[in-house]
Amino acid sequence: MSDASMIGERAQRPRIGLVLGDPAGIGAELAAKLLADAHLTQSAVVTVIGDARQLAAGAKIAKVTLPDVTIDDRANADPAAIPLGRVSAEGGRA
Repeated sequence: MSDASMIGERAQRPRIGLVLGDPAGIGAELAAKLLADAHLTQSAVVTVIGDARQLAAGAKIAKVTLPDVTIDDRANADPAAIPLGRVSAEGGRA
């Protein structure tokens, strides 16, 4: 497939902005599972909005491999500093 036809095909697919949500919650894990589903990534142009480290941590928990996706990396929710499932000042600042 030529570059021009790939660009045209991409332009026709719906665009989805996927927000990771609460950094202490399950959003990153769910997002990773969703992104690992080839049907979604072939059916839509997905942009993930959140911290790339958080998405990577979610993929590790979910035991999935992430495809190449566009990430609007906010770099604001370091998973090493935010305990999962607990309210914290660090999570609140993210």
